[in-house]
Amino acid sequence: MTNLQMSVSGGSENTQYIISASYFTQNGMIQNSSYDRFNVRTAITSTLSSLLKFGTNINLAYNKTRQVGSSGDGFGAGNPGPSVVRYALFRTPTTPVYDKTGNYVDLPDHPEFFGDGLNPVGLAANTNRNFYNYSVLGDAFVEISPVKNLKIRSDIGTNLLLTEYKQFFPTWGSPVRLQNSPNSLAQSFANNFNYNWTNTATYNWVIGKHSLNLLAGSEAIYSDTRQLSASGKTFVNQMPPFQYLDNATGLPSPPGSNESHWALFSLFSRIAYQYNDKYLASFNFRRDGSSRLDPATVMVTFFPDRPAGGSIGAFMRHVKPISLLKLRASLGQLGNQEIGNYAYTSTIGSGGYYPFGGVSAPGYTIVSKGNPGVKWETSTEADAGLDIGFFNNALLVTVDYYHKKTTNMLLSIPEPAAQAARGALPKMRERS
Repeated sequence: MTNLQMSVSGGSENTQYIISASYFTQNGMIQNSSYDRFNVRTAITSTLSSLLKFGTNINLAYNKTRQVGSSGDGFGAGNPGPSVVRYALFRTPTTPVYDKTGNYVDLPDHPEFFGDGLNPVGLAANTNRNFYNYSVLGDAFVEISPVKNLKIRSDIGTNLLLTEYKQFFPTWGSPVRLQNSPNSLAQSFANNFNYNWTNTATYNWVIGKHSLNLLAGSEAIYSDTRQLSASGKTFVNQMPPFQYLDNATGLPSPPGSNESHWALFSLFSRIAYQYNDKYLASFNFRRDGSSRLDPATVMVTFFPDRPAGGSIGAFMRHVKPISLLKLRASLGQLGNQEIGNYAYTSTIGSGGYYPFGGVSAPGYTIVSKGNPGVKWETSTEADAGLDIGFFNNALLVTVDYYHKKTTNMLLSIPEPAAQAARGALPKMRERS
């Protein structure tokens, strides 16, 4: 294992910076298993004047994972393959790893007594499963203060993640039982990009015992995912320089690809008031639009940033045992859009078959049924509380009442197979 780290930082009263890098590598306990990671980070913050401040933060990262099967018999989605550890435990000490010619011993002479599991050494040596990740995470902001107590800030952040999967399945084993015949190669690529752009203006006003904080802003979020996969089989030469799809001589399998994206745009504001550090109230207002829901619907929410309330102990001075008396109350709504992309419309894809002239012909069919009326899931919450302290707060009592009601719950209900749609229909329910 190797772990190296370095960093350089410095600056002045108005500007600060840091540059750091790290490298980590570790081999697994099983052959052909390892992990490598390398990343570089830079950040700078500078105050040019009392009116202007800006900063950036960028992180570049790369990692590679070589993976071997370590659980179960290799079946199931996402399973890395037959477990080397499992077959090593099943292998009896009387069964050699190699025969006299140097080839792997697959089946023992009497598999009915010694088991028919794979040769664990041969399985590990012939596993070539690789994952690559490349990422760019960045953020930049600028902040201006045009007048006293007013700050205007714009902040944009991006995240780009490129992932690659590549696995070669070589032919190996004994003539009695060959593995991966014919040999094959599988590859896939994914591109995930998203950004978040937030603009805010805040104003703080303090006079005497009164304090007022105002905030208004907007936020735009966008996410896009693209995927591509392909495979090939029958490679005449199994050496690494030839493990590319162009060298496959067997009939190619159809490649696969897809793309999905979603976006969210919000307008929000907050008002917070405080008097003499005893009485306070704050309110949040939002207006959100989501591409995941019916384009004609928007979500308008309000909710206190913290419960409105205050200490009313001053009115209970004549009751000596009571040292604290505080009331709290809140009421508001929150929205939820988490139902997946394109829930408001039906999607079409391949996989259907239709009879033409007595012959089954491939075609397109409905993959998932949409609900044109799908809209924001809304949770209305109410909370009221009372805090009482007795004998200089030696005894504290808290009483709370809380009620939450959720309407238009976003659920995916599986449809009967007779309706000829493979997906689930988005439904809306109510719960309290």
